[in-house]
Amino acid sequence: MGGVVWRLCLSEGGLFSLVFGGRKSAMAGRGGWGGGEECIARGGHELWFAMPSAQEIRSRLESYSRAKVSSFLEGAIEELLIKQPIDPIEFLVRYLIQNRQDLRDLVANETLKVAQENGTHALPPDDHPLINKIDELKQTLKEENRIRRKEAKAAASKIQELEERVHQLVMFLSSTRGEEDRLRSMGFRIDTDLDDEMQEFFAWEETVAANSPYDRKNTPTFKFRQYTEFPPMTTRHLSILRSILKPTTFKEYRDERTSFGFTFSNYIQPAVTCPSLRVGVANGDKECYLVFQKISVDIIKSVHGLDPHVHRFRSELSPDSIEVPANFSEVAQVVKSTHLRAVRNLSELPFSAGVNRVERASVEQLLRNALLDFVQDGVYESISSMDPIDEEILLADDLLMQEPAKNSLQQVCGASRDWPENRGIFHNIDNSIVCWLNGEDHLKINVLDKHHDVPLTFRKFCELHEAIKQRMEAAGKHFACDELFGYLSTCPSNAGLGFTCQVVLELETGRKEAESLSQCVTSLNLSLKRQKQAAVKSDVELWVLEHKRAFGVTETDAVRNIIEAIYEIVQSVANLEELPSR
Repeated sequence: MGGVVWRLCLSEGGLFSLVFGGRKSAMAGRGGWGGGEECIARGGHELWFAMPSAQEIRSRLESYSRAKVSSFLEGAIEELLIKQPIDPIEFLVRYLIQNRQDLRDLVANETLKVAQENGTHALPPDDHPLINKIDELKQTLKEENRIRRKEAKAAASKIQELEERVHQLVMFLSSTRGEEDRLRSMGFRIDTDLDDEMQEFFAWEETVAANSPYDRKNTPTFKFRQYTEFPPMTTRHLSILRSILKPTTFKEYRDERTSFGFTFSNYIQPAVTCPSLRVGVANGDKECYLVFQKISVDIIKSVHGLDPHVHRFRSELSPDSIEVPANFSEVAQVVKSTHLRAVRNLSELPFSAGVNRVERASVEQLLRNALLDFVQDGVYESISSMDPIDEEILLADDLLMQEPAKNSLQQVCGASRDWPENRGIFHNIDNSIVCWLNGEDHLKINVLDKHHDVPLTFRKFCELHEAIKQRMEAAGKHFACDELFGYLSTCPSNAGLGFTCQVVLELETGRKEAESLSQCVTSLNLSLKRQKQAAVKSDVELWVLEHKRAFGVTETDAVRNIIEAIYEIVQSVANLEELPSR
């Protein structure tokens, strides 16, 4: 028979793997595919059967995909069954193992249907773990995933609607009182005191925008301002900049600019034009930190509660210096996932707020090539042409770089000009490495692992960071870093280490324990917050343990403190007799 042979394997842990082989004759000649013996050795089970023909398979799956899974199978049919030769590994990793339990369920179910039509002898007995697993997936995951997607889409739609309404309100408030009736008809409640104050401010802002001279960074949809007088920010402006910027400081810096042409007006424009921002400034290049040093220091003090002159910046990416106790793997069973993040910019080019199109394209090419060179199973996808399957997976894990909201720093500082041009996401097969290019910063690194080994995840992060750094230096570029301010970012709140270590814990906590858990990590400069109630077990809660301190500690210190905190928390929750030796 000339059909395609498939193998459906169930490992001991209940994970499906679906392998597409070559022709049956080729399989027989090799005596089987590699990996089958390994699966059996792990206590798994596997099912072998032959499909009738490529045409029959195609017809069946096309009908099935149109009816049930058209959103993510129709595009794969052409690749899987028409284009030759078939690449089974690529199809497997892209469509079956990327946290897609719902897709595994559907494909496994359809496979069994085809097998039944071509001989029931190929099926395992009714009590086989494979059948039980399919039933479990159908009952517990299919409906849960459907509800989750529906809720996510509804929430995203609501957020977008609210953002549009707020934007409309801001625009209308800049006009005359005659618009009040129109605002009320849209469902807004009018505060007349706010109207007077904000209308006067927006009238001033419109005049400034109209009279500002040409700036090479301008685009048809974004214009940089030039402030010749102290901005009359109102009590509705909530940024840190408003509280620290005085007329004397403005006069001191008003005519200053960096060698890349980023002016003081460009620097403070976010706080002036967007009252809701928390920080309010955007660094257009590495020189901004030094040219506007007084403001940079004051903002860091306000955000982090630390003086960079006292709590000096130190960086150490040294996974070998972390002593992991022998029993850590046992204690760390409470760890559900680990997420390490870092933001980096290149010192030889303007940052996202000050870059032009040519410079942005150069940043994309440099970082994309470096990542592709180091991560062998990685792929780079432009935002404008991303694979819908990858987009859905990244969105579900909150790793998709999307167009910023209209009142975000990235939008109001000019970092989103020409969106989505030269923006992209680099990720490997299992999405344990996800990097954003040309977002708010040149590079955002995400290293994630859904296992208990926190030190191993940190090692992976260190290797990736060092590999990118070396490749940048070989190209004559360097990560922007300063002795006082550390790694430099568009928003000074991310300066310093520019590094965050986050661990999600699954804990069985009662009310009494939950109230005291946060006290376990205070001395380690960590935060611990309840995330949500797990759906499967009502007595298990998810907690987020995070390190955000940017000065006075190293990245290695941060991970070491996370590991120590895990012991403290386990002791508090489980009432251990003594703290395990470390």
